[in-house]
Amino acid sequence: MVDCKGTITMNTRPTSTTGLLSGLRLAWKFLILGVIAVVLAIVPFVQFYSTAQDGVNSAQHELDGFQPARKLLAVVNLTQEHRGLSAGALAGDENLAAELGPKKAEIDRAVAELEIDIVNIGSSSIQDAWRKSRQEWNDISSNMASRLLSAEKSFNDHTRLIEGYLAQLDLMLDFYSLSLDSRAESYFLIQAAYVTTPRLNEALGQLRGLGASQLARAQRRSSGDLVDEGMSLAERTTLATVLADAETNLSGTLLNLGKAMNMSPRLRETLKLPLINAQNSAQTILELIRTCLLYTSPSPRDRTRSRMPSSA
Repeated sequence: MVDCKGTITMNTRPTSTTGLLSGLRLAWKFLILGVIAVVLAIVPFVQFYSTAQDGVNSAQHELDGFQPARKLLAVVNLTQEHRGLSAGALAGDENLAAELGPKKAEIDRAVAELEIDIVNIGSSSIQDAWRKSRQEWNDISSNMASRLLSAEKSFNDHTRLIEGYLAQLDLMLDFYSLSLDSRAESYFLIQAAYVTTPRLNEALGQLRGLGASQLARAQRRSSGDLVDEGMSLAERTTLATVLADAETNLSGTLLNLGKAMNMSPRLRETLKLPLINAQNSAQTILELIRTCLLYTSPSPRDRTRSRMPSSA
């Protein structure tokens, strides 16, 4: 049972249930989403690297693909964080705006490291896609520095860039034959680690970005700098769509990991408990969004209907 009136705490004092502090609870909710994404990503990756290095009939060509794939996913995760910071900054949160410079520098370093590997990949399709993504990132960072983007365009441009990165990840899986592993255990583990989990993380990242924007707006409303009715129907529809995508990819990740665990007693013993904990946490948070954010609080226009809380 999800308690929408309760406060999610992470070594913090209880917050008020009204005004700005009510909105701040949303920040914790979306922060926890990020934590879950990390947990779900780390579990299959760590075990897969261990399994692969044990030499389960994997060619060196396959093993060579782990490093660029891991670096590409690091770039994806950092870009998702930049998207969330940008959403909050463009909605008026100066604290988040101050974090954009350091985050850009972190991304630039990760991109430079990955580019060394990309140059050495003998795939023109991957290299061409990478060059396009590099230009898109340069455009985004330049436009953000001069604040030439609206919050909506920034979110869409970041999301398009991340989709491009995930498409390159798919090309890498094919190039290094990781998508064709002949052992069922490894195949399902790869699908979880490099296909469904990155997609799950992207859906959670979008929810985090949307939440950051709404929280910044709530802060401006509380100070009297902004007068509106909270999240619009279109924004709530977007949130519901992304939530459904997160649930789909969570199911896919659990399905693939479950299949891999059924084929390997050692894998089952290693993953069983952390996977149960991650699954329970993810389902709780997704239910929290659905119950407490999408379908609660009456609309100012129609008090008999439920909608996204205006404080969110």
